[in-house]
Amino acid sequence: MPFQSIRRIIDAQSCTCATRYPSWEAAEAVYFDRYSSADYWGVVEATSDFRRQANDLRKQAMPICEAAGNW
Repeated sequence: MPFQSIRRIIDAQSCTCATRYPSWEAAEAVYFDRYSSADYWGVVEATSDFRRQANDLRKQAMPICEAAGNW
């Protein structure tokens, strides 16, 4: 699960599909706002940061999703 998805689960205390996955328009807006003009190393650095953050938050999200049958 990507970092943003895990953060939404924890914030909402819900693991529904609507919580886990943003609308395509929202995802596209984030991409164009933050990453479409990034160079290769900027993307590599952002990916590394997101993975690190996701790993830090995974233990908090896991019980929420397990209770919903989504882990």
